[in-house]
Amino acid sequence: MANIVIPTAYQMQRIDRANGYVPGVGPLVHPGLWQGSVGAWAGLGRPQGSKWLDSSGRKNHGVLTNGPVWTPTKHRGRVMTGLAFDGADDHVECGDVSIFDGVGKLTCVTWIKPSALGAQAMLGKNGSGQQAFSWQIEADGEILVGIGTTNTTNLDIGLVADSWQCIAFTYDDDANTVNAYRNGILEDSGANTGGTIPNTSSSFQIGKQEWVGYERPFNGLLDDIHIHNRALTPKEMGTLAEAPYAAYECRKRPTVFVFGATGNRRRRVICGAVA
Repeated sequence: MANIVIPTAYQMQRIDRANGYVPGVGPLVHPGLWQGSVGAWAGLGRPQGSKWLDSSGRKNHGVLTNGPVWTPTKHRGRVMTGLAFDGADDHVECGDVSIFDGVGKLTCVTWIKPSALGAQAMLGKNGSGQQAFSWQIEADGEILVGIGTTNTTNLDIGLVADSWQCIAFTYDDDANTVNAYRNGILEDSGANTGGTIPNTSSSFQIGKQEWVGYERPFNGLLDDIHIHNRALTPKEMGTLAEAPYAAYECRKRPTVFVFGATGNRRRRVICGAVA
């Protein structure tokens, strides 16, 4: 159970203060979604300046690099704040994090609105000769999951351009399988014999990959990214796809009013990102 990271009451108060909300304490609605969490990045309704804060408790905060822009977004019926990438060189730089080293089970989830389909990387720890893992869109719109140097799996999930959708994959080295989801529904599966993720010195990046000449910068919007060192269940995938900020929601928390661009108040009962 060493991989379980569930914020304490004190951390919850820090979460609130970091985002300008009234501190309060309450149990999580979906505590199981924090099990094995090694990274969680979400706009949480407001810009976070020059960093994209990791609310998993692992402090893998990313630095906005080359100008990705905080942008109001609307998916799952909520007005939120995602990052817009220009498809040229925008990305979020998280550095040589060690949380993936030797991991044999992996889940990556994100809300995505690509401006167009084509070869582009959503995230990965994938440098020249230092490939750990990567998650990309191929030229034909299929999803590519790469584990290690040469083990890649292409999956057809019905991805579409210029529309918000929740996409995800799970990898299990025991089953040698990658499962791919769209909007909480399993769409495709494929074999991958990559084994455990190798320990490399490459940088973990969101919005492109470090590999020189193969960066594949992303063009569009990303929001609400979750990474786990376990394979989430189909039920958990459905929860993340359907419930707004599912991993951050708390019970019995104070009502917080967040002012939108028009000055209208919107009720939110959520947690933010750890500073």
